[in-house]
Amino acid sequence: MRLVREDTLGKAYAIRRAAREARGNIVCLLDDDNLPAPGFAHWAVHFFDRHPAAGIIGGKILPKWHGEPTPLVQQIAAVALGMCDRGDEAFVYSGIAEGPVGAGLCIRRDLLRRIYDDVPAVLTIGRVGRALDAGDDTALNVCAHKLGFERWYVPEVSIQHIVDSSRMEMGYLLKLFDGIGVGQADIRILYDDRVNNRVIALLAGLKDALRWLNGAVLGPLIMETRVGFQRRRLDQRLVRARARRMLRHALFGWPGAAGAPSNHASGTGNVPAERQQP
Repeated sequence: MRLVREDTLGKAYAIRRAAREARGNIVCLLDDDNLPAPGFAHWAVHFFDRHPAAGIIGGKILPKWHGEPTPLVQQIAAVALGMCDRGDEAFVYSGIAEGPVGAGLCIRRDLLRRIYDDVPAVLTIGRVGRALDAGDDTALNVCAHKLGFERWYVPEVSIQHIVDSSRMEMGYLLKLFDGIGVGQADIRILYDDRVNNRVIALLAGLKDALRWLNGAVLGPLIMETRVGFQRRRLDQRLVRARARRMLRHALFGWPGAAGAPSNHASGTGNVPAERQQP
């Protein structure tokens, strides 16, 4: 095992360094709170060998709770904590922003190198320091799709995700939803060319700002359960963060906006038009 240091702060820079240093053909992204299932690496290598059009794969992400999860945490586990269980059959993701979650995501090394070297915008998306900005995994999926690669759900490429009790507290969840909102705004640069137009970006930001304002005014009038109130509070934080980020982009420009890939750029190899069966 080799330990490699990346001096530039940010998850995206760390992943780029991993891509540059990797000696094998596949890079798997695992955090210190991930427990790969037995056979994880075997299934990943085997699947990529059988599916040359696959660029990214990922499977089940099952929670290993350290503490009793609250009803709210159970409700948002997939949205905010990256849990994923889409059944026991492999399939290709179809939506442009769909694909495996970052924890346990496996990607072809050369594709990962190409994304980080050729798409500067990707380096501006995701977590830096203590901030919980999201979107780095979605950025990889969007770029892989636009470069003509498939993204697969492969249930055998499974991990357990350890969730500490501190990550179930409302204060942490509010910061997490702030980061999700920021990530949703940032990721639009990769799949929505219209937001390069600052007028369009301004309108998108104002639309979310009005949605947040509507929730702030009318929300207290809604009769709801405690969990419903907590969920609405989180959703409001997400919308507010997304609005602020989009408005900032509209007024001051989008960092790293250059280099977003075109749909199905050349030189990516043959990609079957129809869905493959595993």
